[in-house]
Amino acid sequence: MGKFIMATYPSDFLTLFFGFFKGDHFFSAVTNPSVIIAEVITYILTVLLIYHGVKKYGAWKILLFFFGSFLYTGLEENAMIYLGTLPIVQTSGHIGGTYFFNYNMYLFWFMAVPIMVCCMWFVFAYSAFEIIHYLLNEREGTKWLLIKAILTGLLAMMLDLLIDPVFTRLQKWYWLNGPGEALAILSIPLSNFLGWFVLIACFAIYWEKLTELPETRGWSVKKTVGTYIPTLFALEIGTILLVGGLTVILSLIPGLWGQNFTIGGI
Repeated sequence: MGKFIMATYPSDFLTLFFGFFKGDHFFSAVTNPSVIIAEVITYILTVLLIYHGVKKYGAWKILLFFFGSFLYTGLEENAMIYLGTLPIVQTSGHIGGTYFFNYNMYLFWFMAVPIMVCCMWFVFAYSAFEIIHYLLNEREGTKWLLIKAILTGLLAMMLDLLIDPVFTRLQKWYWLNGPGEALAILSIPLSNFLGWFVLIACFAIYWEKLTELPETRGWSVKKTVGTYIPTLFALEIGTILLVGGLTVILSLIPGLWGQNFTIGGI
């Protein structure tokens, strides 16, 4: 305990990278009761929250939230995972924290990211968004939009802070960083938590402002939806660069990089 769980890529990792099923690994997953239970619970929560969103916001808005968060975070994670396989990244000391998911621990995949994990992003993001907006319901304006987004990102990050060390110990996924190769919290590279915060805070602002356009600018729903995906990709690139930049800046602080801030030897 107190160290990163080290691993190397399985020999078929890249071969199966784009598969919806991961070959023989699917049979290992489907015969594991804990895998089945975790996936079923996640999908039930996802459906319940989508139903809540349909009732509160309407079908098109909540579906943009779901598919937007699914693609936004799923593509970001796939990009980070694939970059981690490149020799130039592997020889850089894994400065940003590279990782991969265990093919034996999930049933269905969006390339190298489990669909269950993409759904968990939605569950965490939407739950945090709703909690913060409920608590600050009467606060309006640009300042409060930013405050709500920051608090939404922080709350989602705190939820991830609770489960990430546990899931890592259960070998749901593996970090490739060794001790001293990253600034870590509870043995998880800080870049992971920065990613959660930045991605969800930015997405909260993006979704809220874009779905207001039919009311504020007179846009049609069709035009709003058509604008959503291309601008989402632009936001994707921007947030990846932001998280990467923050990670590099932290790596330059003397005496900070390589520290593991932990509790009880986790």
